[in-house]
Amino acid sequence: MTSAIPADRAENKLLGLEVLRFITAFAILVWHYQHFAYVGNAAVGLVRTHQPFYGVLRPFFEYGLNGVQVFWCISGFIFFHKYRDSLAERRVSGRTFFVLRFSRLYPLHLVTLLIVAGLQGLYARQHGFSFVYENNDLKHFILQLFMASYWGLQQGLSFNGPIWSISTEILVYFVFHACLRLFGRSNLVTLTMIGLFLLARMSGRDNALVNGLGFFYAGGLAAIFQARFTDHKAWFRMRLAVLICLLAGISAAAGLHGLWETEKVNLTLFWLTPLVLILVSGDLPALRPFAPIIEGFGNLTYASYLLHFPLQLSAVLIFAALKVSVPFYSDGLFLGYLAAVLALSWLVFRVFERPVQNAIRKAQLG
Repeated sequence: MTSAIPADRAENKLLGLEVLRFITAFAILVWHYQHFAYVGNAAVGLVRTHQPFYGVLRPFFEYGLNGVQVFWCISGFIFFHKYRDSLAERRVSGRTFFVLRFSRLYPLHLVTLLIVAGLQGLYARQHGFSFVYENNDLKHFILQLFMASYWGLQQGLSFNGPIWSISTEILVYFVFHACLRLFGRSNLVTLTMIGLFLLARMSGRDNALVNGLGFFYAGGLAAIFQARFTDHKAWFRMRLAVLICLLAGISAAAGLHGLWETEKVNLTLFWLTPLVLILVSGDLPALRPFAPIIEGFGNLTYASYLLHFPLQLSAVLIFAALKVSVPFYSDGLFLGYLAAVLALSWLVFRVFERPVQNAIRKAQLG
């Protein structure tokens, strides 16, 4: 796909996306902090407003789960930007595409799956039931091995539960690849996927794959729209217009419908996120001096997503072994949890995730 911004800006064009990606990952970490209040698959005595730093982080504590939809939208933007032309024109083979995806996603998934399986066994021996995600039987383990844990064959979330969104996104990759092979760069396909999502929401149906496709292709539509502006003046005018639309939309949603009403968050994010992506995907000069730091934090997002639940489960097991109650409302526990997840994610990315990814790609693609 033709670059959406002038060539001399190309090297900086994704820094804003990396910032947004990390903020989204952080929101999910904050949302899942509530797991420390769980015994089995239910929170015990959880007072959400008493969680550490609730006044500052309220949107994350209340709606961090919706970060999954934002991730899907970011993925759509990036995949349209990187692969739409090359897959449609067969410059990148299907094998290459899926090897790239497999090497990025599967190794850490497999390791965390095995770790969680072992830790859940220890938790079950202590308590007689599983922690948070309870469908930890052979059937769900096999589904997890094939990253098919949320393809409609499951009875619920299992083992390292957050992987459900990645499982859904893998199905989206298959649809994305197949549509490009069959229909080329058809904008009608993009609009159809978005239309199916809107019809599903209007009819009150909630389907993970339809949601994934809707947000993914909404991000793709943002990439298509952005690609039409290739000179500096047009790019500036387009971003200004998008900013005005974004502010007007937020004002309308907040004033007329209540931006943070739970039932409206999904649709609010559906129109808001693509606009934000357009705004932050161009060159942001203020971010240039911090490029290495931003890229470093961006590299932590996948590891933090898969590692935070095993770390929580480990901590809960340690507290139980010491016969100490989990200090759920402690600022120290909250900050320690975040620091531990980020530090472990950095270490895992450097010593496992990146080396294994590179080794697989070298072996399979040369």
